[in-house]
Amino acid sequence: HGTLWMTLGTLMSRGLFVMASILIARILTVDEYGEFGMVKSTMDNFLIFASMGIGLTTTKYISELKDTHKETASSIIGASLSLVLILGVTVAITIAIFSGFISIEILNNKNIELPLIIGGFTLIFIALNGTQMGALLGLQAYKKNSISKIIQGVFLFLGLSIGAYYGGVLGAITGNFLAIIIVTLVLQYLLRSEASKNGLNINFKNWKLN
Repeated sequence: HGTLWMTLGTLMSRGLFVMASILIARILTVDEYGEFGMVKSTMDNFLIFASMGIGLTTTKYISELKDTHKETASSIIGASLSLVLILGVTVAITIAIFSGFISIEILNNKNIELPLIIGGFTLIFIALNGTQMGALLGLQAYKKNSISKIIQGVFLFLGLSIGAYYGGVLGAITGNFLAIIIVTLVLQYLLRSEASKNGLNINFKNWKLN
C-alpha cells in the first residue's frame, strides 16, 4: 500500500516536471535554455552541501524511535530541520557572495548572476523539503508524502512555465523559488499533523537526544 502511494506520487511529480521542461524548452530561446540549464546544474551540485543526506538520516531514526522514544524522535525532527536550515543558509550566502565569480569566471555568462543568487536561496527550501519528506517517511505517512510530491509537481509546473513565459530565465528561476516555498509550507503542515497523530511534538529548541 505504501509503495503504491510512493510510486503514484513520484510518477506524477516527475511527469509534471518533464512537461514543464518541455514547455520551457519551447518558450525560451536556445541561449536562454542553455543559461537555465547552467543555473539548474549549479543548484544541483550545491544541493549536496545544503542537505548532506540529513533526510535519509531522519527517516532511519524516526522510524526506529517514533513508538518507543517519542521525546527523542521529536528532538531529532527539530534538530534535523534546524541543521539543514543552517546548512542551506550557509550555502545560499556562499553562492550569493561568489555568484559573480561563478557566472563570469567559471560559467562565462554574466547574465546568470542574479538567477544564481535566487537559485541559491531556493536551495534552503529544497533542503528543508527533503528533510521534511524524510521525516514523513519515517512516520510511515506514505499517503501524505505522495500528496506532497504531487503538490510539488503541480506548483513547479506552474511556477516554471509561467515564470519562463513572462520573465525568461530569471522568471523561471523565480517561479521555481516561489513554488518551492509554497511546497515547504504545505510539507510543514503535513509533517506537524502527522507528528501530532503519533504523539510527537516538533521541538526546535531542545536538541538533547536521550
